[in-house]
Amino acid sequence: MSVMLRRLLWLWGGILALVLCLGYFPLTPWGQFIGAAVIVVITLGAWIWGGRSHVSAQVESDINATWQNDLPAEGYRQPVVLVCGDGVEQMFAGVAVRETPEGCYLAVADLSTLSAAVAALLNLRPEWVTQLSTLLLVNPSQHDDLAVLANRVQIFRHQLSRMCRVTGTDIPALLCSYLPQSVPSDMTTDRVEWFEFKAGQPSATVWHNGHSAQPLAQWVAQGDSIEQTQRLYRAIEVESWAQWMAQKILPQCLTREQSMPICSPLALALTFSPAVPELPSAHLWQQWLKEKTTLNREKSCSENDESATLPFPDPLLRLLPQQSGFTPRRRAVVYAIGAFMLAGCVALNVSAWQNRALSRQITDDLQRYQAIPQADVHAKAGAVKVLRADAAQLNDYYRRGVPLNLGLGLYPGERLRQPVLAAIRGYVPPVEEAKIEAPEQPSQVTPQTVLLDSLSLFDTGKYQLKSGSTKVLVEALINIKAKPGWLIVVAGHTDITGDARANQELSLKRAEAVRDWMLQTSDVSPTCFAVQGYGATRPIAANDTEQGRAANRRVEISLVPQANACQVPGNVTPPEHVGGFDNQGE
Repeated sequence: MSVMLRRLLWLWGGILALVLCLGYFPLTPWGQFIGAAVIVVITLGAWIWGGRSHVSAQVESDINATWQNDLPAEGYRQPVVLVCGDGVEQMFAGVAVRETPEGCYLAVADLSTLSAAVAALLNLRPEWVTQLSTLLLVNPSQHDDLAVLANRVQIFRHQLSRMCRVTGTDIPALLCSYLPQSVPSDMTTDRVEWFEFKAGQPSATVWHNGHSAQPLAQWVAQGDSIEQTQRLYRAIEVESWAQWMAQKILPQCLTREQSMPICSPLALALTFSPAVPELPSAHLWQQWLKEKTTLNREKSCSENDESATLPFPDPLLRLLPQQSGFTPRRRAVVYAIGAFMLAGCVALNVSAWQNRALSRQITDDLQRYQAIPQADVHAKAGAVKVLRADAAQLNDYYRRGVPLNLGLGLYPGERLRQPVLAAIRGYVPPVEEAKIEAPEQPSQVTPQTVLLDSLSLFDTGKYQLKSGSTKVLVEALINIKAKPGWLIVVAGHTDITGDARANQELSLKRAEAVRDWMLQTSDVSPTCFAVQGYGATRPIAANDTEQGRAANRRVEISLVPQANACQVPGNVTPPEHVGGFDNQGE
């Protein structure tokens, strides 16, 4: 992945972390400041660290100078094979990039820089990550020490594991050998024949010039007797090479080690060429043939054709799998989407937790208010105060919008706001608890309280005045006259029959109906009135008889001294509370 993509991913992660810290986590302002500062410092550090290349500057410079001018275009979609090991110079003949009809080969002269070469290549061609493969050349005729050769295979295995970590994909590996053509001289041929052993396949497949393929046994049986003898000689040599690879080389790839995964080649391939270098002394291949076969490999014809080059193993490229891995850009997009989804899950969980806490708080406040009896005036007033604070908070969210940490479709406030407002509206403060601040006046006789029979004014269960109730109201209210300093209190009462809350609401609405009639039929100021609804909480007779229940169904109108009541409009602000409680209906 390129430096810019790594930096953009770290920046994206830092932005998501800041949104969570400042918008969702329930932190104090000081906690938000500290969290944001830590996130910014980590993001800046990651930005600097992400800008560092995994390849040393010298190695990257050398690789760029070697490959950059000869690489195919970015849109190249054939296999790209990094070639390392024995005989790289003879294969590439002084160039670093060779392109064939089947793919592109890149020379890596130093086996220990293979993973660095891949990292540098991806900086130049990031889209090639799914096209990469490796080819290790193992030529036994160029070695006389098996331990040294085994160590080179171990280095290749280590470099391959690092390449997989750099690219984020499994890079396929191929093993190839070149053996020198030697006596008898009549076995030489102008055709390039590759002997291929696929993984899990015991016998070889012979490829002629990279096009036609046939089993080794069928290939040996073709031709006249002389040609069959030559091919049999070659087949014995191929089978001997396969045994040598299985006993000496493949264990170095397939033995499990704690520090490295196993390296299982897709295929082994062998061909014979006069360009293969050969040690003058007894090399590993001669030692093996003397030990295992009767073939004579003392004389070599490679000395006779120093200008020849090693052929490229194009038949092997068809075995390379179609990589399904992501390109660096697509992988960066996947990482960005994954980070966003992770941040979204965290935000959802935090929002759900805070919404659950808000719902539990308001529900507890409502239940506490409902559990307090009406007689406990001070506790009831305190519970109402708490409910009013809850309602103010919910109303603020309703008008200005839900905060980010309560959003994401989980906000329960609208479901809770109406019950809270209904509870506040249903609260009835007792009149006698009001702190009355009346001016000192000479003692005077307060007019008698007027009692009105509810059945004379309203139908059962209704709060609209009956059509014949006007006469009753006029006759009963002759002595009720508005005067400054006196509040006209209209209080509704019911019997014990029915639901207590419904009775309280009915009594309040009946009191409001009487108050409204008085306002409509007179010039009395609205500041002269207060209405109360007591339900069945203040009976004047026993509710166990019909007569008692009829007496309890009533509307009382009385005068209560209050200094700022019934003043001339504009001089005194209309009273909003009686005894410190809300005036219902005003």
